Amino acid sequence: MRTLFVVAPVALLALVACDANGPTMKPGENCKGCHDNFSVAGTVYPSAQAQASEGLSGVTVAVVDSAQKTVTMTSNSVGNFYSQESVTWPATITLTLGTRTASMQNGQSGACATCHNTSATGQGRVYLP
Repeated sequence: MRTLFVVAPVALLALVACDANGPTMKPGENCKGCHDNFSVAGTVYPSAQAQASEGLSGVTVAVVDSAQKTVTMTSNSVGNFYSQESVTWPATITLTLGTRTASMQNGQSGACATCHNTSATGQGRVYLP
């Protein structure tokens, strides 16, 4: 019986830790690591080496998949965007904010931060200069 009281709080803590902040949680991290129900998810920044707290809001993120389906999202107050709509990879991803636009051809995965991060092996953040 005592084990039940120890396991239950630990299990509850694990559930809360992953979604503690809702749609503004953990900018720049791999969203799909916890949220495998997302087809595409990431954070938009003003530069490839921006700090995690520097996300851009209001950026339109358009994904045109290999079946020519378009999934459109808008980055939130911390720069996060995500969708559960199905996407057939590879895809072209276009970021737009006002007159600024950037595109990536041949995107292979919806887990953007897997490649787009500031680690030594990363390609730099998803960004719109």
